[in-house]
Amino acid sequence: MIAAAWVLPAGATTADEISNLLRNSPFASPTAEKVAVPVPTQLELRGVVVEGDVAWFTFYDGAAQKWMTVREGGEEGALAVKSYDRTQDLVVLNYAGRTMSLALNPERHQTQGAAGVAALASAAAAKPVVPQPIIVPSLPAAEARRLELVAAAIRERDKKAKLGAPASPRAGS
Repeated sequence: MIAAAWVLPAGATTADEISNLLRNSPFASPTAEKVAVPVPTQLELRGVVVEGDVAWFTFYDGAAQKWMTVREGGEEGALAVKSYDRTQDLVVLNYAGRTMSLALNPERHQTQGAAGVAALASAAAAKPVVPQPIIVPSLPAAEARRLELVAAAIRERDKKAKLGAPASPRAGS
């Protein structure tokens, strides 16, 4: 039995370099049929937000460690969103000259279709809102007594004003 091992040249770390090495293998015969090798990518579809007829997509490029938010039909750098299939949450895009389609990973993302959102909204509307009691912290006795004296002085002043008596002068005026 012959074991084959792939040895990558030092510094061959990008997806394009690895793909090029696989396509132009020094071990393949010159007459061997060239097989299309999928280019590895670290681009992930991380989120979809649809509001009305506008869809926004959040992508993460793991190789560049960069987040991108692009709307349907829009572009950002090397990323252009071509179309979006709402029934399958599938985005067709052009990234770095290659056309690909990405979907949300159901194990990693919790998706909620329109029916699920409507069900959550109706369940929330059905729950009665129960007011919570307001708890007022108690005041120290001295402060409570001072506020009672202020309230009594205001009531006395208002009573005199209704009777037409002149207001008592303030201290210090």
